[in-house]
Amino acid sequence: MSTSIHIPEGLHSFHLSSGSNAQINKSNPVTILLKRVVTDLQKWLNCSWAAGLVPGGSELVPELDVVCVAGNAWRREVPDLICPIRGDTQTGLAAIVAAGPKNDGTPYTDEDHRFAEAMCGHIGGLLENEQMARNISHEIDLAEQSREDVEMARGIYDRLDHGHPRHIPGLEYGGQCRRADQSGGDFFDLLPRGGRSLFVAIGSVAARGLSGGIMLGGALASVRALASRGESVVQIALDLNRTLWELAPEGLFTSFFCAQVDPSLKCLRYVNAGHEPALLVRCHGGHVERLDPTGAVLGLSRRSVYRERFVAFDPGDLFAAFSDGVAESAGSSEVLRILRQGLDCGVQDMAAHVLAAGESGSDRTIVLVRSCDAEDLPLPMEKAALAAA
Repeated sequence: MSTSIHIPEGLHSFHLSSGSNAQINKSNPVTILLKRVVTDLQKWLNCSWAAGLVPGGSELVPELDVVCVAGNAWRREVPDLICPIRGDTQTGLAAIVAAGPKNDGTPYTDEDHRFAEAMCGHIGGLLENEQMARNISHEIDLAEQSREDVEMARGIYDRLDHGHPRHIPGLEYGGQCRRADQSGGDFFDLLPRGGRSLFVAIGSVAARGLSGGIMLGGALASVRALASRGESVVQIALDLNRTLWELAPEGLFTSFFCAQVDPSLKCLRYVNAGHEPALLVRCHGGHVERLDPTGAVLGLSRRSVYRERFVAFDPGDLFAAFSDGVAESAGSSEVLRILRQGLDCGVQDMAAHVLAAGESGSDRTIVLVRSCDAEDLPLPMEKAALAAA
């Protein structure tokens, strides 16, 4: 993703531009995250300056445009630490974070380099989805102009947050989203981890139009990047809160629920950041547990604290997380009734029944995960054979 290079000569082959002539979209989520990382690195590494740069100019005259700077003396001093940030294989170099000498005169340590690399890696996760982000931004701009383009933006969101479930022994899972007539703010993701556990995320952005699009795109890309690196659910909530605090206009927020389900350990760990309480329906006795909020909604304060909770998740138990649009249209009691009556159904059928239970002017999204004995689940090829029969 990124590599720290401790060579002061690292930028000598480039001309550093002030960026005054560069066509830089300062509202782009990548640019905002780059600014955040530069500010934090300059503070935490105690260096005289830090700068974020993006490639510009031409192939014959390579140039780096300065997007953001924290500190001073960047025009006079040679950087002592450089972190290139790679895009995909086609775009190559996507950005560079450079830092000047430390204020106390000491050299950068290996720990400093690892810290800087980890910070830049967060941007790298978003840059892996750079083409996706460009498509989102383009479609959102068009959506501000006409209803037809709003439908186009909704289609992009649907492609982003609808994955194709992969087989995980001991789990059956799925999710569905039905959007309102306006560009939607709900999102969800279901990401297998190592083929043995499942990361679940569901959220709702309290914004529409361009602001909502930036928040939604930033949330989706950040969740996927953080989850793919194996971060804990608490760390994901903390990092995503900070990202959205940077991205969101004042007063806008995002509710968020994330969990890691491990069938081999028969447990579920979760963080609920101001989201609608999830439901855990126990197989034995029909007891229901509410997974209430463990922290505030995302994006209101960078100092928010989140707690992780553990619950048992035994074979036959069913976990359901849904957006407030479902709670408003069907009600939690109706959702619970449908889940109890459909315990013998597949999770996708149950999800469809819940979403059909009521209409709403808001998005409606639900994610279901059921634990079962691994031998009780048909393998993907067996499922295909059953479907064909």
